[in-house]
Amino acid sequence: MRQVLMIFSVLLLVSCSNYEILKEDVNMNISRIEVKLKEKVDKAELERISKEIRANRESYDKVWISYYLPDFLPASGIRAWAYGNFTPDLEVEILGEDKPISDGQQVEFPHYSTVLEMLNAAGDYSGHNLEKLTDNPLHIRVSKDFIKGETENLMIEQTKRDIIYVAFQAFAETNVDEITITSIPVLRNDFNPNKPYDGKLLNNLKLSKTITRENALKILEKYIKTNSFKDLYQLDGTMYLPSDKFDLLKFSQLENVFNDL
Repeated sequence: MRQVLMIFSVLLLVSCSNYEILKEDVNMNISRIEVKLKEKVDKAELERISKEIRANRESYDKVWISYYLPDFLPASGIRAWAYGNFTPDLEVEILGEDKPISDGQQVEFPHYSTVLEMLNAAGDYSGHNLEKLTDNPLHIRVSKDFIKGETENLMIEQTKRDIIYVAFQAFAETNVDEITITSIPVLRNDFNPNKPYDGKLLNNLKLSKTITRENALKILEKYIKTNSFKDLYQLDGTMYLPSDKFDLLKFSQLENVFNDL
């Protein structure tokens, strides 16, 4: 029996040594992780490792994992060799069998024909938490879930942040010139997926803004000294993710930006 346990322990050690987590950054409900692989693996093994890493991070809406090979770590200036992204479903992509994608390779900035298409692709709001109220003029409702017991101040802050995020994302990734965004927090008793949905819209905390592209550009120039919405993003491998400039609008300048909208 002792010999069996020793063999199992050795196998477990070998399995765990196939990868090493180098870095993890958490922003709101998104976890970005850099992982060093011991060697190249196939897609099935990447899926297994991704699920193993995800298992300890169920509280995050999204988990983005960048995989690097020993000779091509982030400090080398080379892009990740592969990705395992939960947005929220798992998508695994190996960028190249011979060598990782280099900094010089161009990645097209995302563009969508409608705001709803954009939001569905991003997965930030879906199901009960995304609704198109009118088409012309465009008016959408977005919501974030909160567990019972959260403070009103926290929910109001997030409601403002959602409006800012959707507005500037829409102007960056679509051709829309004006949009009305209503944000209403949703109160939940629990998040157990095996129980019926119990979300309740807190209409007393509802906030709404009509934003034009012209006014949004003025805000960009005022707070981050740019006239390009693309400057709110940075390229991470093959994905454009919100940059520190976007975070400035949503966090440190939240109240000012919301009042200027």
